[in-house]
Formats: sequence, structure tokens, C-alpha cells
Amino acid sequence: MDLGRGLVSIFDTVGAFLRQEHTAGRVMILPYPGGLDPTGLYSVVVSGSGGRQLARFDQSFRPVDTISVPQDPVERNYFTLVSDRGSRMSTAVPFQGSLRWRLSPAGTVWALLTDRYELTETTASGEVLRRVANERKAVPVTGEEVDRAVEDLAWFTEQGGTVNRSKIPDARPPVATFFVDDEPLPRTSLGCSSRFGPES
Repeated sequence: MDLGRGLVSIFDTVGAFLRQEHTAGRVMILPYPGGLDPTGLYSVVVSGSGGRQLARFDQSFRPVDTISVPQDPVERNYFTLVSDRGSRMSTAVPFQGSLRWRLSPAGTVWALLTDRYELTETTASGEVLRRVANERKAVPVTGEEVDRAVEDLAWFTEQGGTVNRSKIPDARPPVATFFVDDEPLPRTSLGCSSRFGPES
């Protein structure tokens, strides 16, 4: 998937290139939450007036339907650079919470609010199937970690952006992200991942 150009390259089972297909998806998300599901449908992240959605295509790349994806209920903070021509480039403030979501093999959508440690499963139409929360304390951020985070934003500052250290929180969420295994429900299991030491 070429995220910048919205191009999907298709190969056969031995790796020979077959063709490319254009999609409406030019949304830069890493890791990319779209792709093939167990039923053979290909999902592409698209942006519209209602926010981000997943457009699904069959194996001939005919559009099938569109799934609404979870929206973050919290307004997050960003460092933003506005050019003389009015273009904007933003990067999230390090160590704040975020919303992470994944499409499961069962066709449902799982979402994680990292600062609340709250997992929610919804149907493709948005019906909530379950919600699970785990009470964990936020993890303190050290000065050395802030220094490293600022160093990692060199790509932003080298282009003229400004990093305001006072906006970086002194604690971070207890969990960073999660994954959904390859088994469909009811045996779907979740794993949460954190880089944050003993409180993870």
C-alpha cells in the first residue's frame, strides 16, 4: 500500500506483480490499520466530513461498504508548524494519551484509550458490544526521557517547528498500544503492549 498516493499493489501467490489499484485512501497512519481481512475484503482508511472511515473493497476492487471507525473523545495536544503558504504540519505532544483502534478478524472494531486503559469492541455499524477498563496509575516521565523525546522530534524542528517542553506531560499512560490475534470471536484474545516498565 502506497499511503501517499493511495495505490495498492497486487501480487500473486509466488510474489509476481499483477497490477495496481487506485483508492481514495491517502491517510498516513503507522502502523496501518487497513489491509486484507479473513473474508478477502480489502480495507482502506479514508477521510471524509464525518472523520476517518474504513472503505472496504472486494477482490476485484469494487467498493462493498464503509465502516465508521472510533473517534477520540479527548482533544489531544499537538505541536504545529504553519508555513508562509498556509500549509500545516503537526506532530502529537509526546507522552499524552491517544486512541488506538484495530479491525478484528470477526469484522468488529476494537479501540483502546491509552490514558484510560479502556478497551471497547463495536460492530461495523457502531453498536457497542463490550467495554473493559483496567485501573492503572500513570507512569512518571523522567527528564532524560523528555530529552530523548525532544531529540526524536528533530525532523520537526529542523523544518522550522517549535517544541514547547512545558506542554510535555510529567506522566504518561500505563499502556501504549494493543493487538488483536488471528482467531475470530469468541476466541479472540487481546494483548496490550507498553514500553513503560513495571506499571505496564
